[in-house]
Amino acid sequence: MRRNIHYFKRKLDNRQKLILCTIPSGSAVIYLFFTLLIVDPSAGLFHTTVTPMTDEINPVELLIGLAYVIATTLLFAYAIVGTQVFYFGKLSSSWALLLIGISLNTFADYYYYYAENFGEFIRSNPVQGIWVVSTMVVCYALYKHVKESRLLFAIALVVVAAL
Repeated sequence: MRRNIHYFKRKLDNRQKLILCTIPSGSAVIYLFFTLLIVDPSAGLFHTTVTPMTDEINPVELLIGLAYVIATTLLFAYAIVGTQVFYFGKLSSSWALLLIGISLNTFADYYYYYAENFGEFIRSNPVQGIWVVSTMVVCYALYKHVKESRLLFAIALVVVAAL
């Protein structure tokens, strides 16, 4: 058992720390920019006009949406770091599926909070399907993780018994 624990690092790399800091903070800045300012692309892509919003957004809803966006992108950042840790291991496929499911959920949440701020979200929105698919992918990834973990545990027991 001590040999297996030896391969795990106690500290995060600088790249992993950068991922954990920049993804949630950058996502919060982008969310606030597009929520507080109306972008009118009618003049073309490079001649967009940005006008500040006045009374359309409730500040409490804005802060709640911002908190959820930060939380969901923090979960996404941790999934990226977890996938990097298990990239060369036996659990890489389950962590890749977990990352895909969490990224779909992050996209759907991001769209929902943006649309909800403007009162444009309806229950028949196609983002509901993205939530369902992301949940199914995450459930399958967790099932696959448990299945592979049991197999690895059984192999470890056989190896220990052989010693």
